[in-house]
Amino acid sequence: MGGETSRPTDKRREPEVICLGYQRTGTLSMALALERLGYEPVAHGGSQMLGREDGNCLVRYLLNFLTSNTAYMRKIWELFQTLEDKERTLKALREVTIGFGALTDAPYNLFAEEFYELYPDAKFIYLTRDVSAWWRSIEPVAKAARTWWLRYYNIIAPGWR
Repeated sequence: MGGETSRPTDKRREPEVICLGYQRTGTLSMALALERLGYEPVAHGGSQMLGREDGNCLVRYLLNFLTSNTAYMRKIWELFQTLEDKERTLKALREVTIGFGALTDAPYNLFAEEFYELYPDAKFIYLTRDVSAWWRSIEPVAKAARTWWLRYYNIIAPGWR
């Protein structure tokens, strides 16, 4: 983990800890702590989506996505296409989370209700941060979102529900 991707090896494993928090609220620190506590592998959203072999950097991801060649990100994209159909959403969520010991960051933080249903025995942690401090931290990221390439990423990886 630690900013790198995690790959599940035991597809029978279900997430035991689901950390619900927006980016810049300590999700990476929580992922590292959960990993150290033995909840491996931990899926940290940003690390998973941008660091996987099947899309290991944004540019490569975008190119691969456009050629339908990124398996994990394709599943994430398909997940957002199922939001009107609860059963399909639950199935898609299970596909992208099965095998992980813990989940943190986006897009996982957007599916609290679905995770309560899918993994009722999991421990749920809700991360918060002082709004002013959070904004000072996220503002540079939001400004970077105005770069030309991030517009395309936002099209194919919607986040707010």
